[in-house]
Amino acid sequence: MYEPGEMYAIAEESPGPPRGFADLVERLIALAHTRRRLSIESMLTASGQRSFGPLLLLAGLIATSPLSGILGIPTLTAVIVLLVAGQMLAGRGHIWLPECILARTLPAATTARALRSIRRPAAVIDRLLHPRLTLLTAGTGNRLIACACAVIAISMPPLELFPFAATSAGILITLLSLAVIANDGLIALIALVLAALIPATVATLAAQV
Repeated sequence: MYEPGEMYAIAEESPGPPRGFADLVERLIALAHTRRRLSIESMLTASGQRSFGPLLLLAGLIATSPLSGILGIPTLTAVIVLLVAGQMLAGRGHIWLPECILARTLPAATTARALRSIRRPAAVIDRLLHPRLTLLTAGTGNRLIACACAVIAISMPPLELFPFAATSAGILITLLSLAVIANDGLIALIALVLAALIPATVATLAAQV
Protein backbone atom coordinates (compact mmCIF):
# COMPACT_ATOMS: atom_id res chain seq x y z
CA MET A 1 0.00 0.00 0.00
CA TYR A 2 1.07 3.58 -0.59
CA GLU A 3 0.66 6.44 1.82
CA PRO A 4 -1.87 9.14 0.79
CA GLY A 5 -0.22 11.74 -1.40
CA GLU A 6 2.88 9.60 -1.98
CA MET A 7 4.38 9.86 -5.45
CA TYR A 8 4.55 6.46 -7.07
CA ALA A 9 7.10 5.53 -9.72
CA ILE A 10 5.35 3.44 -12.35
CA ALA A 11 6.60 -0.11 -12.11
CA GLU A 12 8.91 -1.53 -14.71
CA GLU A 13 6.84 -4.70 -15.25
CA SER A 14 4.68 -4.21 -18.33
CA PRO A 15 3.76 -5.97 -21.56
CA GLY A 16 5.70 -3.37 -23.51
CA PRO A 17 4.35 -0.46 -25.55
CA PRO A 18 1.24 -1.17 -27.66
CA ARG A 19 1.85 -1.88 -31.34
CA GLY A 20 -0.69 0.81 -32.17
CA PHE A 21 -3.97 2.44 -31.25
CA ALA A 22 -6.04 -0.66 -31.96
CA ASP A 23 -3.70 -2.83 -29.89
CA LEU A 24 -4.17 -0.58 -26.85
CA VAL A 25 -7.95 -0.64 -27.28
CA GLU A 26 -7.94 -4.45 -27.39
CA ARG A 27 -5.67 -4.69 -24.35
CA LEU A 28 -7.99 -2.51 -22.30
CA ILE A 29 -11.14 -4.33 -23.45
CA ALA A 30 -9.55 -7.64 -22.41
CA LEU A 31 -8.60 -6.12 -19.05
CA ALA A 32 -12.15 -4.83 -18.51
CA HIS A 33 -13.52 -8.34 -18.90
CA THR A 34 -11.49 -9.53 -15.89
CA ARG A 35 -12.86 -7.20 -13.20
CA ARG A 36 -15.71 -4.94 -12.13
CA ARG A 37 -13.71 -1.71 -11.94
CA LEU A 38 -10.54 -0.59 -13.70
CA SER A 39 -7.97 1.43 -11.82
CA ILE A 40 -5.82 3.91 -13.67
CA GLU A 41 -2.81 1.91 -12.47
CA SER A 42 -4.10 -1.32 -14.05
CA MET A 43 -4.81 0.51 -17.31
CA LEU A 44 -1.32 1.98 -17.34
CA THR A 45 0.15 -1.47 -16.80
CA ALA A 46 -1.85 -2.81 -19.75
CA SER A 47 -0.73 0.13 -21.91
CA GLY A 48 2.98 -0.53 -21.40
CA GLN A 49 4.52 1.89 -18.93
CA ARG A 50 8.08 2.42 -20.10
CA SER A 51 7.56 5.33 -22.48
CA PHE A 52 5.63 8.57 -22.57
CA GLY A 53 3.74 7.93 -25.81
CA PRO A 54 1.58 5.06 -24.50
CA LEU A 55 0.69 7.02 -21.35
CA LEU A 56 -0.44 10.01 -23.38
CA LEU A 57 -2.31 7.65 -25.69
CA LEU A 58 -4.18 6.13 -22.75
CA ALA A 59 -5.22 9.57 -21.50
CA GLY A 60 -6.26 10.64 -25.00
CA LEU A 61 -8.17 7.40 -25.50
CA ILE A 62 -10.18 7.92 -22.31
CA ALA A 63 -10.94 11.54 -23.23
CA THR A 64 -11.88 10.62 -26.81
CA SER A 65 -14.22 7.78 -25.89
CA PRO A 66 -17.78 8.19 -24.54
CA LEU A 67 -16.19 8.05 -21.07
CA SER A 68 -15.46 11.77 -21.51
CA GLY A 69 -19.16 12.39 -20.82
CA ILE A 70 -18.71 11.22 -17.21
CA LEU A 71 -18.32 14.17 -14.84
CA GLY A 72 -14.71 14.54 -13.72
CA ILE A 73 -13.14 12.29 -16.37
CA PRO A 74 -11.88 15.14 -18.63
CA THR A 75 -10.26 16.81 -15.61
CA LEU A 76 -8.69 13.52 -14.50
CA THR A 77 -7.20 12.91 -17.94
CA ALA A 78 -6.01 16.52 -18.09
CA VAL A 79 -4.08 16.04 -14.84
CA ILE A 80 -2.47 12.86 -16.20
CA VAL A 81 -1.49 14.61 -19.44
CA LEU A 82 -0.01 17.58 -17.56
CA LEU A 83 2.06 15.29 -15.34
CA VAL A 84 3.34 13.25 -18.29
CA ALA A 85 4.01 16.28 -20.51
CA GLY A 86 5.84 18.05 -17.68
CA GLN A 87 8.12 15.07 -17.20
CA MET A 88 8.75 14.87 -20.94
CA LEU A 89 9.90 18.49 -20.87
CA ALA A 90 12.05 17.82 -17.81
CA GLY A 91 13.77 14.95 -19.62
CA ARG A 92 12.92 12.40 -16.95
CA GLY A 93 13.78 8.78 -17.66
CA HIS A 94 11.12 7.38 -15.32
CA ILE A 95 7.52 8.50 -15.11
CA TRP A 96 6.00 9.37 -11.74
CA LEU A 97 2.30 9.66 -10.95
CA PRO A 98 0.67 10.33 -7.57
CA GLU A 99 -0.99 7.37 -5.90
CA CYS A 100 -4.28 9.28 -5.69
CA ILE A 101 -4.39 9.30 -9.52
CA LEU A 102 -3.34 5.66 -9.89
CA ALA A 103 -6.03 4.56 -7.43
CA ARG A 104 -8.90 6.19 -9.34
CA THR A 105 -11.22 3.66 -10.93
CA LEU A 106 -13.71 3.46 -13.79
CA PRO A 107 -16.60 1.00 -14.14
CA ALA A 108 -15.26 -1.88 -16.24
CA ALA A 109 -18.51 -2.59 -18.13
CA THR A 110 -18.96 1.06 -19.12
CA THR A 111 -15.31 1.31 -20.13
CA ALA A 112 -15.53 -1.83 -22.29
CA ARG A 113 -18.63 -0.51 -24.10
CA ALA A 114 -16.93 2.82 -24.75
CA LEU A 115 -13.81 1.13 -26.08
CA ARG A 116 -15.73 -1.20 -28.37
CA SER A 117 -17.31 1.85 -30.00
CA ILE A 118 -13.91 3.07 -31.24
CA ARG A 119 -12.44 -0.27 -32.36
CA ARG A 120 -12.92 0.40 -36.07
CA PRO A 121 -11.67 4.01 -36.06
CA ALA A 122 -8.58 2.84 -34.15
CA ALA A 123 -7.81 0.21 -36.79
CA VAL A 124 -8.23 2.78 -39.59
CA ILE A 125 -5.92 5.27 -37.86
CA ASP A 126 -3.25 2.59 -37.39
CA ARG A 127 -3.17 1.97 -41.15
CA LEU A 128 -2.48 5.65 -41.79
CA LEU A 129 0.52 5.88 -39.46
CA HIS A 130 4.13 5.39 -40.53
CA PRO A 131 7.50 7.13 -39.92
CA ARG A 132 7.85 10.44 -41.82
CA LEU A 133 8.97 14.01 -41.09
CA THR A 134 10.75 12.50 -38.09
CA LEU A 135 12.35 15.81 -37.08
CA LEU A 136 8.94 16.76 -35.68
CA THR A 137 8.86 13.83 -33.28
CA ALA A 138 12.43 13.95 -31.91
CA GLY A 139 14.46 16.47 -29.94
CA THR A 140 12.92 19.93 -30.18
CA GLY A 141 9.91 18.49 -31.98
CA ASN A 142 9.24 16.13 -29.08
CA ARG A 143 9.39 19.02 -26.61
CA LEU A 144 7.00 21.01 -28.81
CA ILE A 145 4.57 18.08 -28.70
CA ALA A 146 4.87 18.01 -24.90
CA CYS A 147 4.10 21.75 -24.73
CA ALA A 148 1.10 21.32 -27.00
CA CYS A 149 -0.20 18.46 -24.85
CA ALA A 150 0.12 20.64 -21.75
CA VAL A 151 -1.78 23.52 -23.38
CA ILE A 152 -4.52 21.16 -24.55
CA ALA A 153 -4.77 19.62 -21.07
CA ILE A 154 -5.22 23.04 -19.48
CA SER A 155 -8.18 23.65 -21.80
CA MET A 156 -9.96 20.43 -20.81
CA PRO A 157 -11.46 21.36 -17.40
CA PRO A 158 -13.28 24.43 -18.83
CA LEU A 159 -14.53 22.30 -21.74
CA GLU A 160 -16.06 19.90 -19.22
CA LEU A 161 -18.85 22.46 -18.75
CA PHE A 162 -20.09 21.51 -22.22
CA PRO A 163 -21.22 17.89 -22.79
CA PHE A 164 -18.53 15.94 -24.71
CA ALA A 165 -16.73 19.17 -25.74
CA ALA A 166 -13.55 17.81 -24.17
CA THR A 167 -13.65 15.00 -26.74
CA SER A 168 -12.05 17.32 -29.31
CA ALA A 169 -9.12 17.93 -26.95
CA GLY A 170 -8.89 14.18 -26.37
CA ILE A 171 -8.64 13.60 -30.12
CA LEU A 172 -5.68 15.98 -30.33
CA ILE A 173 -3.93 14.28 -27.39
CA THR A 174 -4.53 10.94 -29.11
CA LEU A 175 -3.08 12.16 -32.41
CA LEU A 176 0.00 13.66 -30.75
CA SER A 177 0.66 10.49 -28.74
CA LEU A 178 0.28 8.33 -31.84
CA ALA A 179 2.70 10.63 -33.66
CA VAL A 180 5.26 10.01 -30.89
CA ILE A 181 4.70 6.25 -30.88
CA ALA A 182 4.78 5.88 -34.69
CA ASN A 183 7.42 8.59 -35.24
CA ASP A 184 4.96 10.22 -37.64
CA GLY A 185 5.78 13.91 -37.98
CA LEU A 186 2.95 14.58 -40.43
CA ILE A 187 0.34 13.52 -37.89
CA ALA A 188 2.13 15.64 -35.30
CA LEU A 189 2.06 18.66 -37.62
CA ILE A 190 -1.66 18.27 -38.30
CA ALA A 191 -2.41 17.95 -34.58
CA LEU A 192 -0.22 20.96 -33.71
CA VAL A 193 -2.04 23.13 -36.26
CA LEU A 194 -5.40 22.04 -34.86
CA ALA A 195 -4.17 22.59 -31.29
CA ALA A 196 -3.45 26.22 -32.15
CA LEU A 197 -7.22 26.67 -32.48
CA ILE A 198 -7.91 25.51 -28.91
CA PRO A 199 -7.62 28.94 -27.17
CA ALA A 200 -10.06 30.53 -29.63
CA THR A 201 -12.47 27.63 -29.20
CA VAL A 202 -12.41 27.89 -25.40
CA ALA A 203 -12.94 31.65 -25.56
CA THR A 204 -15.90 31.23 -27.93
CA LEU A 205 -17.56 28.63 -25.72
CA ALA A 206 -16.95 30.71 -22.59
CA ALA A 207 -18.62 33.70 -24.22
CA GLN A 208 -21.75 31.63 -24.71
CA VAL A 209 -22.11 30.73 -21.03
